[in-house]
Amino acid sequence: MNAEAAFDAHVHLDFLALHERAVYRERAQTLGVHAFAIPGVSPDQWAEAIEASEPGDAVGVGLHPEYFSAREDVRVERLRSALRRGLEAVPPDRMRFVGETGLDARMPGDQASVLRVHLEVASEAKHPVVLHVVRRHEELLRALSAFPDLRTLVHGFVGSAELAARYVAQGARLGLGRRALRSPKTRAAVEALGPEPWLLESDEPGAPDDLFEVAAWAANVLGESSTSFCARSGRAARAFFAM
Repeated sequence: MNAEAAFDAHVHLDFLALHERAVYRERAQTLGVHAFAIPGVSPDQWAEAIEASEPGDAVGVGLHPEYFSAREDVRVERLRSALRRGLEAVPPDRMRFVGETGLDARMPGDQASVLRVHLEVASEAKHPVVLHVVRRHEELLRALSAFPDLRTLVHGFVGSAELAARYVAQGARLGLGRRALRSPKTRAAVEALGPEPWLLESDEPGAPDDLFEVAAWAANVLGESSTSFCARSGRAARAFFAM
């Protein structure tokens, strides 16, 4: 299926080998995916995320809770400086964002302080933030309430219509990926909130076709065409990541 101006709002392209990235992009472009948001998960990986990007993509710098838990040398002020330098290193023909960062109940460490630094840097630089959250939604919602003007994307959202509505009420976008296909609660959330809050994402780069499987699922829930849903999501993603 071909869709007008589709945008993959979260994909770890840098996890692929160099030759695999080229194959993935070629297949994606054939399908109609013309831009990608590639998140940063650790300072050691940011350069690779930039290397995996092309003009028109969005590139993030962030410290993911999983990677933070493995780093005992994290210092808040050092991280603040690193995030600022990381954003400056993204080429001017790419969009920039902060993340992937967030709160994960499965991981140890002072994640709240690390999250706060990300939100502060994004706020001062006027860049959006991509958020990872697992079973710590109340804490994340409280943290976001201190930054009402910040553009945020809750990556890989899986949850109820009520939870989705609370994020949307705070101005957040919601990432829609393959995990949603197995979640009756998320199906109900898509149906209740309509098409506007959702950005399509593939996360782990399996096959570019995955994005359109999710789009077809969401379009079926909403009673519209996959092409229409992809195009709307693509426009919304570009607006979200743009300066």
